[in-house]
Amino acid sequence: NLKDYRQAIAEYQKALAVDARDLPSQINLGWMHYMLGEYRESLALNRRAIDLASDYPVGWYNLALSHLRLREFDASTAAFEQAFAKDVQRSFVRDVIADLTQAVTDDPGLKWGHFALGLLYMHLAQRPEDAIQAFETFIQKEGTGKWAEQARARLKQLAAKK
Repeated sequence: NLKDYRQAIAEYQKALAVDARDLPSQINLGWMHYMLGEYRESLALNRRAIDLASDYPVGWYNLALSHLRLREFDASTAAFEQAFAKDVQRSFVRDVIADLTQAVTDDPGLKWGHFALGLLYMHLAQRPEDAIQAFETFIQKEGTGKWAEQARARLKQLAAKK
């Protein structure tokens, strides 16, 4: 509900007015803007969260998702790679997979989301078949170009691990 997101934004802004270093409020404020489709604002807020705690992967994941929604795929990939480096326990990957699955459902034109799902499944490392399916779906939708070639390279990596 848009009204609930706007109300939450006001509450997080109040919390940040009291303590500008309140990481949960910063992260959640960025996420509320993401949920409203305000991806540029979400980017700025997630960058602030990363400035507060660069080792906390959620800021990086949220940054990656916002870049993805803006179709800034190089920046999204870089943010995902940072998130993976920070999320060594893979604590947040399933939540990000759910968020990204919702994004590609909401926006079927967001073909690159399937590539990103492949990256996430590769990082999860427990279900390579899901990574393979995501990369294959991306290649079917995209066909050619830089990202299709990268998807094919990832498929070769996965095949070599079998």
